[in-house]
Amino acid sequence: MSSWNFSGNTLEFDSLTSCILYLRSLGLKIKRDTLSKYVKEEKMFHNFLGKYYEKTLLDNSVSAKLDSLIKEYKNSVELAAKEPVNKKNKALVVKSVSDNEIKTFDSIMDTVRYLYSQGIQLDRKTINKKIDSGKPYKGYIFQYKTEEGKE
Repeated sequence: MSSWNFSGNTLEFDSLTSCILYLRSLGLKIKRDTLSKYVKEEKMFHNFLGKYYEKTLLDNSVSAKLDSLIKEYKNSVELAAKEPVNKKNKALVVKSVSDNEIKTFDSIMDTVRYLYSQGIQLDRKTINKKIDSGKPYKGYIFQYKTEEGKE
């Protein structure tokens, strides 16, 4: 991973961490980020000059497989971080039984607010029960809006 030249001798390490452990055994303390910065900028550190190897330690097939696994892991982390869809954020379709009027709402709470403005007091729990049963309630039928925009 890196080599270090000290008084004409070349020391090779397979990682920055192993190099840090060696330096600590000599009584020198340095953080990994600082050591990396010294190597990149080709700065001396207590008479040590570090360089990264030009060659890759992994062959191409292992490196490609490792890249693929890293990408797969990142994708799984991104998917896990997305908010789950819950019922109160789903769009609802409300049909009036008396005049077949159809209204669409972005959420159950929007539906609750609309019905309240019409003089009907309902809560989310009751609407969910009516959606599950499919039975009308106070002249309205409630359904979740499907992805295609149909009820």
